[in-house]
Amino acid sequence: MNFTEENKIIEEHTAKILDILYNSRDPQKITEVLSNLFILGYSYGAERQRLVLNNQFKIEDIKVVIKRGDFEIVDNEKEFIYMGGDSSNPSWESYLQNFSEEYKLRMIAIKNLIVELGLVGTTADNFCNNTYFEFNDGVKIAFTWRAWGDLMQAIVNKREGYMKYYC
Repeated sequence: MNFTEENKIIEEHTAKILDILYNSRDPQKITEVLSNLFILGYSYGAERQRLVLNNQFKIEDIKVVIKRGDFEIVDNEKEFIYMGGDSSNPSWESYLQNFSEEYKLRMIAIKNLIVELGLVGTTADNFCNNTYFEFNDGVKIAFTWRAWGDLMQAIVNKREGYMKYYC
């Protein structure tokens, strides 16, 4: 599947997905839609957008997908669970400063996937249980509810605090 075909499929499903996510107040329906997204395995890759950080670091071929299932740490070098609860309510730029250069790029890819799938504003209780991000090099990142709140409040960038996106 090429870039144009992939975008067309995403566009066809986006309207339906956004309608359910933004207009439904039924947690079961939202969970069902999110589960279907995980099954479809949408990915975000450099072929869609080249990201440059500090005019120095480029993502050449980083892809990330959302996975659903049990997350257990088997390899401490490739699997991470982020803890959170940052009461400073950082902006997106400040949030990124908490990560090494490699992981800044990963966090940007995660943010882009969240934006692409229309998941901005999703709360931890609708996302974090048995859900994680997996990169094409085998790195896996999961978020605690508070860490998800930190991530989401930084993405939304209104400095509302992590509890706004907790549940």
